[in-house]
Amino acid sequence: MKLAEMITFLHNRVPYVRDTIAGFASEAWLRMLQMLASDREAFGRAFREAHKGTSEPEPPEEEMEMARQWMLSGGARVSLSQTGALQSMFSTVDVIRDGLLQMNWSYLVVPKGRTFITSDVPMSWIDPTPRPAFFSGSGLCMKNVEVSFPICPNVCFLAMWSDSVKTGPAASETVDQMNLRRGMWASSLYGSEKEEIEQVVQIVRTVRSQSPL
Repeated sequence: MKLAEMITFLHNRVPYVRDTIAGFASEAWLRMLQMLASDREAFGRAFREAHKGTSEPEPPEEEMEMARQWMLSGGARVSLSQTGALQSMFSTVDVIRDGLLQMNWSYLVVPKGRTFITSDVPMSWIDPTPRPAFFSGSGLCMKNVEVSFPICPNVCFLAMWSDSVKTGPAASETVDQMNLRRGMWASSLYGSEKEEIEQVVQIVRTVRSQSPL
């Protein structure tokens, strides 16, 4: 369990993941506020409750109605503070950790002459199954998702929901895939072989130029 928690924190702490989680939370808050605004009486009660305990007078009905219509028009935006973003990040730790503990784990060993690289996003998951272009992202509970986490230049942990997980030597093509997964969401790459990193950087630059993340 401790290893799963460590892997989860290594995943959640990076700016890309933290910002993504904060974005989901902001969108959820906005949708809830819009649902509240769809009920005029409920919105009025909530609006008045928010002003209790302040030195400001209770807002007039016209002001509350303007705020409600503004909310319904799509003009409102919700942005979490740094504290709120951290709270959202911590709120996902138990879910991700428990998911990792239920998956089937194995490890891959590089062939001679190859190395795994790592990055500031050391753990990532992806569903390699071909899907329509309008699908984006991969949920941890998707049946074909693969979690990868290199622990050293020679060994990479791999977790899947499938019972057919195999442990042992990895093909050179598999090493390419694992290294590319390190680079797609990373700001910095680390490794003992400069050639491995340069290859990933070139591929990532090409992919991002065609379809920016």
